[in-house]
Amino acid sequence: MGNIDREADEFFKQEEEKAVDALHEALWIDRFLKICAGHIEKGFLQMDMPLIEALEKLEKRKFELIGIDPEEQEKSDDERE
Repeated sequence: MGNIDREADEFFKQEEEKAVDALHEALWIDRFLKICAGHIEKGFLQMDMPLIEALEKLEKRKFELIGIDPEEQEKSDDERE
């Protein structure tokens, strides 16, 4: 394989990786939006709720679901830093 072929092959591999990464991110965003929409339908989140408030509420719910005290988790996170 000549230098031009190798360079072209490397270029297309990089472009393919970028496309896969972009698609992966788009799928995660889509999933997040569907989850948020579901929580809005259930009344857990409000349409006019500030984003930071919604994220804090979701994080608190996550801790409740897995049985971790949010305050204990926060202390643990602070100790790691």
